[in-house]
Amino acid sequence: MLHLVFIGMLGVAVLVWVIKNRAWELSVTVELPTEPKAEPEADEEEP
Repeated sequence: MLHLVFIGMLGVAVLVWVIKNRAWELSVTVELPTEPKAEPEADEEEP
């Protein structure tokens, strides 16, 4: 039974370590879809 407690404490310690050292990778970026801007059409032929 004691070994289960140690495994649980080790799991919590690993979780804390991961959060502490990798929290900068957990940033969430939300990009909302925007309407496509109407661009003036350019002639395909170039001088």
